[in-house]
Amino acid sequence: MAENKANSYEKLTQHRQEFVDQIINDVTTGKLFEWSSQHCGIPIRPKSLRAMVKNQQAREGTQKESPYYHGYNAIKLFMIAMEKNYPDNRWCTYNFAKKLGAHVRKGEKGVLIEKWGTIQKPVYKIDPDTQQIVPDMIQDKDGNMVQKMKNVPYVDYFVVFNVSQIEGIEPEKQKEFVSHVDENEPNQAMELMIQNSEAKIVFDQSRSNEYDPAKDEIHVMERHKFEDLPAFYGTVAHEIGHSTGAADRLDRSGITKPNKFGSVEYAKEELRAELTAMFLQMEYGVQLNYKNHIAYLQNWSKGLKKEEDVYEQWGEILRGDPNELAKAANDADKASQYIISRMIEKDLTKEQIEALKPKEEQKVTLTSGKKVEEIDVDSKQEPVRTLQLGGNSSKKKFRKRG
Repeated sequence: MAENKANSYEKLTQHRQEFVDQIINDVTTGKLFEWSSQHCGIPIRPKSLRAMVKNQQAREGTQKESPYYHGYNAIKLFMIAMEKNYPDNRWCTYNFAKKLGAHVRKGEKGVLIEKWGTIQKPVYKIDPDTQQIVPDMIQDKDGNMVQKMKNVPYVDYFVVFNVSQIEGIEPEKQKEFVSHVDENEPNQAMELMIQNSEAKIVFDQSRSNEYDPAKDEIHVMERHKFEDLPAFYGTVAHEIGHSTGAADRLDRSGITKPNKFGSVEYAKEELRAELTAMFLQMEYGVQLNYKNHIAYLQNWSKGLKKEEDVYEQWGEILRGDPNELAKAANDADKASQYIISRMIEKDLTKEQIEALKPKEEQKVTLTSGKKVEEIDVDSKQEPVRTLQLGGNSSKKKFRKRG
């Protein structure tokens, strides 16, 4: 079992390593600049087709789930969609496409994504008298003796395909991407983020922008000194992203511990802030300045061992630990959700929250002959593999399809 578990984790790391190697190669060779020039006209935030179908079936007035992918999965699907130039931002598994009466075209390759969770497992111990394995019993709040339980993390792996790889689903209507920002009409969500920032923002800089953890203050240039409003919003979101790491917020070591400029921890924190800004811009339709974001990462990916420049360590960090990108993306997702709930959506009604977001087509149309209303979306999707990190791992093998 232990060997099987180790092999499973090695498989996870291998997939992450391949993706990281691809990013480092494409950033250092400038290939990402070529991708970005093709993607200003399509919806870029990855969505789950299954969640969209489920929402379409939901009764009026019932709570709907977010169709968007988050964290590492969002970054991975976003980057691959750019590389492959997919004109659609919806994804689903092979079996769900089949359930819709659609089919993945022969020869198409899918993308491995991860879904993390926890399950409760009973705890056992060795009896000191009998040396037998027995249940570890504790007293509950009512005074009854019950077996101790522990939360065991697990990860399910799914292989998903872009709708552009599938026949039987109507393509999304393509709209020319228009940034949800007008120079004469600022983005309301971004303005609320700035207005409700828990760290004080001071517009007093002439060239640089920074977050001062000691004072819990953000110092940035005035907005008219930026190239445009999206650049201004992206920079402020980056610095507010740093501020979420304070001890009384999300308590990230990159902020709470003294980290020398140029250190590995400093570099890791910079990546988290940059990804936080990207997630927020994608959430509220603020056009991403791909050139700025990618140039920022390009400096990191040089992979030099010198500590003269914090960004030069990026490639070295990822090569040393391919899981770091997943950790950074998930931390950035927590930071962006913190900013959304505590700053952007603070004191807003449900209707006001909905009005902040750019409108996207949420209706799924099938050309397979089936009706969306007839699709069973409540049955659990079977992962290609499940790995328990604190218990026995699954013996199920990765399927070759995808």
